[in-house]
Amino acid sequence: MVVLQHLKCTNDIRQHATIVGVVQIFGVISYAVLCAVWYHNDTKDLSEDIKTILMYSFIAVVIATTLMTCVYWIGFLKRKRWCLTVVIVLLFIGIPLQFLSIFGAIAQKDVTNVFAQLLQLAIAIYMLSVTRKLRKVYLEDELANYVLNEQPRMQRAKNDHEEIA
Repeated sequence: MVVLQHLKCTNDIRQHATIVGVVQIFGVISYAVLCAVWYHNDTKDLSEDIKTILMYSFIAVVIATTLMTCVYWIGFLKRKRWCLTVVIVLLFIGIPLQFLSIFGAIAQKDVTNVFAQLLQLAIAIYMLSVTRKLRKVYLEDELANYVLNEQPRMQRAKNDHEEIA
């Protein structure tokens, strides 16, 4: 029960959002390092064309994850809801792909890969949950600021109307 209360993340949403951002940065760095190590160790027997294709695909994936991380941090720090919306859409696309990779690992009977994919899926779902709640909090803040700014304007209009009458 205590764990469920901590995963609620409505009270300390900014703390959870910071954790998500740090996890994304760690993911980008670790993925770049793992791709470089795998490319230099396991591609010795491949042809040059396939090596080039693999290198460019690794670079593209690292750039894409880096851009997603940057968009998340911009949305988090600058309170830009459209940035968080982009991240939510990318996570909604990525989660079904995670399920496909889990099924592929199960089909290969690779237990280590299954657990790694399950961990990655759990992290993606946590990131999606926190990002959606953060976006909702920013929307509520914008609406509250709009109402606070609109009330004095409405009061001035009412006073102007009374002066004319």
